[in-house]
Amino acid sequence: MLGYDLEIIYKKWNQNVVAGALSRKDGDVKALLCTISIIEPNWINEAREECKNDEEVWELIQKLQQDSNTSDTFSWKNDFLWYKYHLNICKNSKVRQNILMELHTSPLRGHS
Repeated sequence: MLGYDLEIIYKKWNQNVVAGALSRKDGDVKALLCTISIIEPNWINEAREECKNDEEVWELIQKLQQDSNTSDTFSWKNDFLWYKYHLNICKNSKVRQNILMELHTSPLRGHS
């Protein structure tokens, strides 16, 4: 948990609905965990905005939004432009270096 600023707050069993739901395991636990918390680094939103400001990329995005079959290699999913199965970051992106640093120094990646 190094690298994260955590605060642990005690809740009584009857107030801790999430823990109660997890302990019952009625459905798909992975899906439940995904709805509980999603980590989204700041650079994700910055990359989205850069794509909207790049005229060439924005034109492609608009075409894909109208017709998903516009391109064989590019797709528009979850508010992101994808190249094949990879997230497409604009050529002139200022956050490209930040993305590389985030992915290589994150405690989850094991390079820190």
